[in-house]
Amino acid sequence: MTSKPEDKIARIISSILLPPFTLFASYLILAYSPKPVPPHSTLLTLISFCMLVLFPIIVFIYLFKKKKISDQDTLIRSERNLPFLIGILLTLAGLLSHLFVSFENTLLFSFWVSATAGSIAVYAVNRFWKISAHLLFFSIAVADIAILINSNYFYLFLLLPMLWWSRVKLKSHDALQLGVGMAVGFIISLISSYIKIV
Repeated sequence: MTSKPEDKIARIISSILLPPFTLFASYLILAYSPKPVPPHSTLLTLISFCMLVLFPIIVFIYLFKKKKISDQDTLIRSERNLPFLIGILLTLAGLLSHLFVSFENTLLFSFWVSATAGSIAVYAVNRFWKISAHLLFFSIAVADIAILINSNYFYLFLLLPMLWWSRVKLKSHDALQLGVGMAVGFIISLISSYIKIV
């Protein structure tokens, strides 16, 4: 069975804007925008890469090979619970690592609070309903940058219709699941931006 060109385009968009990639891109902008660059940035970037990108992808591949996940979009809601639970542990580990290594960096603290809260939200909602993790974490990533650094970054939300279309085209979510994911991500980012290290 050959796929249509628009299916391939949707797959490419969905893959490029995977939650691990959008979150890590957001992290890099937040970590390296302030001048001078905060201390321990290289170590924190390595930890963040592991917690946000490397380990989640390894876990996903492992679960896929063990047939705990049946497809690359994890269309079956019950199959999403374990990866989301592991996501909570990884983002929490990232948050704790940040606090241990660079306690004074409030930008990155807010980022990790957002990422952890997003992981908890997507897991909690998934227990009874399917929500779009793609849109939730994309919204967190863009809103974190725009709220914490510069509102000019809100232009990145122009990518949102493209991501929305790709998830619908791949039959991963309906409009309500996408809209709720986007709204929850934005709200989490907004609230997290006001949380300060006590």
